[in-house]
Amino acid sequence: MNKSLPFSTVLSCYLILAVTGTSLSGCGGALGENGVPVPPVNESQFASVAAYCTTDTFKVDDPKRDGWLSAPMITSPVDSVEISAIYSPGGSTSSLLSSISMQVDRSDYRGITTSVVRTGYSRPEWVMGVTMPSVLAPKSVACVTQVARIHTPIDPFANTPFARFANPVDTTSVLYWSSYWNQALPVDTLAGYKVDGFEFVADFAPADGQAYFVLDKARFPAPQSMSICFLAPGAVTWDCKQPSLIDRGANWQLVQSGLKQGVYILMSPTLQ
Repeated sequence: MNKSLPFSTVLSCYLILAVTGTSLSGCGGALGENGVPVPPVNESQFASVAAYCTTDTFKVDDPKRDGWLSAPMITSPVDSVEISAIYSPGGSTSSLLSSISMQVDRSDYRGITTSVVRTGYSRPEWVMGVTMPSVLAPKSVACVTQVARIHTPIDPFANTPFARFANPVDTTSVLYWSSYWNQALPVDTLAGYKVDGFEFVADFAPADGQAYFVLDKARFPAPQSMSICFLAPGAVTWDCKQPSLIDRGANWQLVQSGLKQGVYILMSPTLQ
């Protein structure tokens, strides 16, 4: 049984996209608008995925309403993990809306093994995540969350009258790699330098979709040499491929098609 992380979430966006259409069926082979396949839900995974993705924070007034709920959230600073989740209690029939997007901030961890200094310049467009079709079966739940996680020990004597008498506590932030399926990801078997990574967790297999990373050109001048490494649930061997490259002006977007549940890590052959 997977143990959900102790998220202390803050709901920063709560969106209901209501569209017209007929109700969906959760059975395999169902079709939404324009013949778009409806990914069947694995009901045995719903509870654990919903808890891990913290979708229990959503308030559902009408569980049969067509559309989905969407919310990016962030945890407490103890284990710095961002999460972006969606939940469709009644299903989503529309294929005419723009695709669903879930993304989190991307960092550059090349050369970092354990201790982390919380500094660095970033821009809102430097993200990583997934896009997928908007046709969903009832009780579809999914999320994207960072797998490069930073743990900062808490000083038990901080902000207490005894603080000046207590022994100093080492509060160095530590980097570790973890996912829904792996408490410790086998990142040591990867060749090269880890830039950053995320996991896509869901109780369904998308009919289509993409995983992507957005990089600044100044920091990553040669993206053609980079690869996206995928680890499927329960697998021990990474599948590394050269992604498609899209020029976004000041940024690169690296894309891997055929979205599946699992972990995606961006690898670089160089430190700089």
